[in-house]
Amino acid sequence: MRTGKRILVADDEPPILEVTKLILTDNGYTVITALDGSEAIEKARCQLPDLILLDMIMPGMNGLQICDILKSDLKTQSILLVMFSVLAGENARGEALRHGFAGYIVKPFTPEELLMEVQRRTNA
Repeated sequence: MRTGKRILVADDEPPILEVTKLILTDNGYTVITALDGSEAIEKARCQLPDLILLDMIMPGMNGLQICDILKSDLKTQSILLVMFSVLAGENARGEALRHGFAGYIVKPFTPEELLMEVQRRTNA
């Protein structure tokens, strides 16, 4: 299955980044990766992905700060963002949604959970 959709995955933990990339590429998505917020912002601006999966807790900038930067940039403000985080409470989820995230995935996640959320957001 080829979707033609590009997904940017930003996470500072290489094992999570690789597993997420493997799941998505095996299901036809083109995956762009970033290990920190600055790299995620740069790649979002240059490659304009269809969806960004963004870790909440990263060094330097957290997911909410990255979201604010991307949402304030005319070039990237329409890109859908999905937070994924170990923070499972309603406070974290509510904060992400208030900042402009379209969805929220709790880590650890199953491949099915990840694909369901990505497909829902990309209409693949």
